[in-house]
Amino acid sequence: LSICTLDWGEHLQTIVDSFVDSGVFALTDTPVPETIVVQVDGVTITEGWEYDATENTIIFAEAYIPLGGSTIDVTYATAGTCE
Repeated sequence: LSICTLDWGEHLQTIVDSFVDSGVFALTDTPVPETIVVQVDGVTITEGWEYDATENTIIFAEAYIPLGGSTIDVTYATAGTCE
């Protein structure tokens, strides 16, 4: 990859595909585990994934890794803080 490349599309797609193909997706916040809902291309997936609390990631089992280009949505509630 060169900074002088005029078309970054192919390179960026390769980067995106490498994340999708790994089957591991980092979450931005810490979820309440029992509230996690995973959707792939708009379809709720109830099996083939697990939440790793130590790494704060969703990990898909090998047979359930979404295809490159799939849209993965993970929604969840977060624990509130009281002061």
